[in-house]
Amino acid sequence: MKTKLILIAFILTVLVISCKKETETTVNQFKFTSITGIKNDSTGSITMEWKDAKNTNWIIEVTNPDGTNRSTINWDNPQIQVSNLGLDSLYNFSVTGKNDATQSGSFNARIGTMGDVMVTN
Repeated sequence: MKTKLILIAFILTVLVISCKKETETTVNQFKFTSITGIKNDSTGSITMEWKDAKNTNWIIEVTNPDGTNRSTINWDNPQIQVSNLGLDSLYNFSVTGKNDATQSGSFNARIGTMGDVMVTN
């Protein structure tokens, strides 16, 4: 009888340990709240805003249409305007948290010659 109780207790302990949910998961809570584009004569600018509960400083990278790095900016405000962008060119914008790099987001944007703005994930 004592052996059966020990066996049942052991099985229950193994079951509880194996079914325990992990509490430390990294969830990307980063979210863009606004993305706007403006055509200024022969160039354009993109303004973006975001929410990030885990960072107060970010690295913003802008990639040219040919894949080269246009600029890398260290920033401490959840809003930025990137100016002097060529019209009808698709740029990639990436924002990554400095303290917690798992908090990040990116999008592609193009400002057309007529002032239309196209944004994609």
